[in-house]
Amino acid sequence: MFVDIEPDTANIDPNLVEDAIISRYVIRVGVDEPTPERQSAVRDHVMRRFQEAGIGCRPYFTPIHLQPFYRAEFGFKEGDFPVTELAGRTSIAIPFHNHLTAEEIDYVAGVPERTLGGRQ
Repeated sequence: MFVDIEPDTANIDPNLVEDAIISRYVIRVGVDEPTPERQSAVRDHVMRRFQEAGIGCRPYFTPIHLQPFYRAEFGFKEGDFPVTELAGRTSIAIPFHNHLTAEEIDYVAGVPERTLGGRQ
């Protein structure tokens, strides 16, 4: 549910209020899939659907311990931090900003539901 709230802008530069604030909203999909491969496959499928709908998205992050530097420097490998790895396989960042209309929000929010049929 989205609520229309008037921000308290008394102490904020009016030029900043009018400019768009672009950030990310993170969703998680495929968490209950039985294998890491299936978890990634569900995430990738939902990301393709966002992209087909004209909505930019990307995996939210790659766990830092799996980055090449940390693998080489500290010997980290897959399986060392399973919760972090699960979050990396199942998180999608979608953009949002303060100028989205209610219709645009509904359109973006409907992609996972249409893609997964209510199953997340």
